[in-house]
Amino acid sequence: TTFMPGEALDHMPEVDFLCRGEGEEVMLGLVRALNEGSDFSSVPGLCFSRSGEIVETGMAFGAKNLDAYASPYLTDVIDLRHKDRAILLTSRGCAYDCAFCYTPRASQKKVRFFSIERVLDEMKYLKSKGIRAFWFADTNFSFSRKRLVTLVEAIIRDVPGISFWCQTRYDLVNREVLSLLRRAGADNMAYGLESANPEVLERINKPIDLERLSEVIGLTQEAGINVELFSMFGLPGETFVQALGTLAFVKKNRVAVDGNSISQQAHLFFGTPMNDDPATYGIHPFQWTRPAYLSVCRDYETDAMSADDIHRISLIWRLNRNDLAEDVLIGKNLFHRAAFI
Repeated sequence: TTFMPGEALDHMPEVDFLCRGEGEEVMLGLVRALNEGSDFSSVPGLCFSRSGEIVETGMAFGAKNLDAYASPYLTDVIDLRHKDRAILLTSRGCAYDCAFCYTPRASQKKVRFFSIERVLDEMKYLKSKGIRAFWFADTNFSFSRKRLVTLVEAIIRDVPGISFWCQTRYDLVNREVLSLLRRAGADNMAYGLESANPEVLERINKPIDLERLSEVIGLTQEAGINVELFSMFGLPGETFVQALGTLAFVKKNRVAVDGNSISQQAHLFFGTPMNDDPATYGIHPFQWTRPAYLSVCRDYETDAMSADDIHRISLIWRLNRNDLAEDVLIGKNLFHRAAFI
């Protein structure tokens, strides 16, 4: 709710507060104010309604040292029974500035880290509970290559016999790093593609060397790691043909249209440059009445693609999904698949 407009409270009578900033700090301040009976306006990071007026107390900025936050795993807050995979963060934030993403603004384009010791303690504890598969949710897992190497070498040494998924930018890895990641248990790597058209990438402020990305995909696959590619359609200025080109790029590089490689329409989320000023990006939100707590999301068309075009490209991606092809081959869900086709 960091960027949700305060007016949203008028449409959510069951909600008392919106959080502006890092949740741990804001929640602690709110609980203290409730216990002490003090004025909420003294708590940074809150948005609330008072006598019909929206009160904003400003952003709350999180701890520089992320280890200050208690681990939900090490403190037994999460019931691990019947779980075989755990989500972990080794860092927070992003230093880049993609037009479709709110993370850079939320983190002030800064990346902060948990200590390697903290990450290892969590992994070892989770492994002792029978969990051997991990999902590293860092925006850029290899943002600091030196730190990554130290962390991965420690995982090889102290937490053997595990597997994990991670995501990063293609220009933050090389053959040696990929080999090390595989030894540590990496079985899936996700890279941000978004679009296979340089002009579209420039419009969303995410320049990519597509030839180098193809090379890195190949290196990752050679290392024995499955590749996933995040992509979107309905991007600013993207034509129907260019959107098809993104699918062609994915297939040309032998990336399965499965998991995170299943493309989706770009979403206009609160706090993103594309949502702040859609017209500048050639995006035209539908003139629908929506409550203030909902962003435009997928309810738009663009200068280059009509709503029908966007729907068509969505269907084409779905027809290329691995699970659809597999169902057809083995005769599973045939009535459902036939109805869709």
